[in-house]
Amino acid sequence: MRTCLLAVLASLLPTLSLGAGVSDGAPGATELAERARAYELYLEAGSLSAEGENQEARQRLEEVLRLDPGANVVRARLARVCLADGDTVCAENEARRALEISRDEIEARKVLAEILLQRFQAERNPEQLEEGLSHLEQCTRIDPQDPWAWAVRVRVLGIEGRIEEAEAVAATAASTPGLDPAAPWMALARVLLGRGRQQEAVDLLERVKVDGQAAAPLLELLAELKAGQQDLEGQARALAKLRQLRPEDATVARKLGMVLAELGDFYGAVEPLRSAFAIRADDTVIRRDLAGVLVRLGRGEEAIKLLSGLPEVYRTPHAYMLWARAAEQIRDFGLAASRLEMLVERLGPKEQRSFGPSLRHRAARDWLRAGRADRTLELAADFDESPETWRLRLAAYEELSRRSEGLSRLEAAIAATPDDLGLISVWIDERVAVEGPEAALSEARRLLKGRAGADRAYASVSSALAAWGHADLGARLLQGEPGDDLGLLRAQAGVYFAARRFEEAEARYRRILELAPEDDAALNDFGYLLAIRGGSLDEALRMCRRAVELRPDQPAYMDSLGWVLHLSGRSEEALHLLRSAALSASDASLAEIHEHLGDVYAALGRRARAIAEWQAARSYAEGGQRQLEEKIRALEDTGSGP
Repeated sequence: MRTCLLAVLASLLPTLSLGAGVSDGAPGATELAERARAYELYLEAGSLSAEGENQEARQRLEEVLRLDPGANVVRARLARVCLADGDTVCAENEARRALEISRDEIEARKVLAEILLQRFQAERNPEQLEEGLSHLEQCTRIDPQDPWAWAVRVRVLGIEGRIEEAEAVAATAASTPGLDPAAPWMALARVLLGRGRQQEAVDLLERVKVDGQAAAPLLELLAELKAGQQDLEGQARALAKLRQLRPEDATVARKLGMVLAELGDFYGAVEPLRSAFAIRADDTVIRRDLAGVLVRLGRGEEAIKLLSGLPEVYRTPHAYMLWARAAEQIRDFGLAASRLEMLVERLGPKEQRSFGPSLRHRAARDWLRAGRADRTLELAADFDESPETWRLRLAAYEELSRRSEGLSRLEAAIAATPDDLGLISVWIDERVAVEGPEAALSEARRLLKGRAGADRAYASVSSALAAWGHADLGARLLQGEPGDDLGLLRAQAGVYFAARRFEEAEARYRRILELAPEDDAALNDFGYLLAIRGGSLDEALRMCRRAVELRPDQPAYMDSLGWVLHLSGRSEEALHLLRSAALSASDASLAEIHEHLGDVYAALGRRARAIAEWQAARSYAEGGQRQLEEKIRALEDTGSGP
């Protein structure tokens, strides 16, 4: 192999040959001076090309070649400078001359590969592509640890749709000692993405095997792509693997926690978010996110400690809502009410109109539970005249020992609007508390007797009573056969279901589905009824599944289907639905959903998670807490477990 200048002076250039007339012995003074001058020119050329002074660099290299025409390294360097200067003719000529001197001149092959591939892009001559790829292949043979040549080979093959060849090259590069094993796979994945073949890129990243820290960029890209595809489970898997490689990376831990929370796995989200907070305790976003997950698990006391540490500027409406919910969970209703009022104050005009009434109603209810019935009445003075408002007012009057005043006001409201069945329902509800169910039933019949559409009126009042905990009374108040009246059928079915008069409820649900086979509410409720009373689980499953297909946004339907799947022995399948239900359900429904989740986890032998879900259910439950506490104690008594 013909060598070059860089061995001269500290072996930076190979020995310089000055051509004919040079003796085979020790170099003379003239020859040494010419070698030194050539080396100096070569170094100058390097500095000039680094500064973008390609013309000056070219002159220096051409002068070196006049001193030693056979210096292949110099010719390859000149080819690179010519290419940078836009003179492809010079670049190609010099690169080919360098290869005539030495077939292993790698820089010359790189220059030729670039020229040929650029030419192929313009002319689409397959011979140019193959020659360019051949030069790149030779580069990887000459220097297997050259990442550029490997990466360009992979990219070019991928761009041209030769994916199998590109994968084979990437696999060889990834297994080459000294190279970053992730780099060729990243290069191929980027090519696939550039060609709009996202799923193939995802499949590639999931398929390749790269160990250790080198896998981190692949996992980052995979997590990003899974997020773009809305594949939260895939994103969580990628982030979990990435977190194992980067346990001190708070950003990765937070992302994992939030993705798990989006999946409804609040229990699983706590640990990575705690870890992120431990690493970056001054990060208010992580503090808020962790508090939010703790609230979803019913751990209000822990959440309040975090929220109390938020700087004032970060006390947003969302933060105040979390704070109020956490306070309700620990039964500090005064704190909850005050935070709700602060939240309302921070709402804009549009949000005030949309959410203000319900938030003020919730604050009034919490003030009542905090023993501040006077504040409840102050707030309720501006509320609408709905049944819920009147029930709240009457409860406040009762707390203040002013029941008669409240009832007088209600009587006046009914006298002003005698056709308001909601107010009549509230009046009957009060009669139950004052005089008992029999007197209340007589009063209801007296008020409703002779009305136009009496059957519907009875059903409306019955439905309200059932919703307020008087299902037996509501069922006794119902009258008349519904026939084909869907509204009446739905009301009667619901009341009989609440009263656990299942045969009467079933008859009405079946009639509804004869008249309206795609009635999603009837499908869900009847399917759930069949499941809990020990009916046909196959029939229940078909109905609940159809209800979810018709209304996939309904958390109650997801809960029903999940529970029926669990009862059918498909508990793992049920988890996804129950978690999804917990994500979007109102606080009033969360107790039952979390209890169902706890029951499913217990059936699967996942003891710690079952207890966590039951504890969450207990924090949301208005009643039935004793049953939940018994479940928790029973499982705790079984000893340690996962």
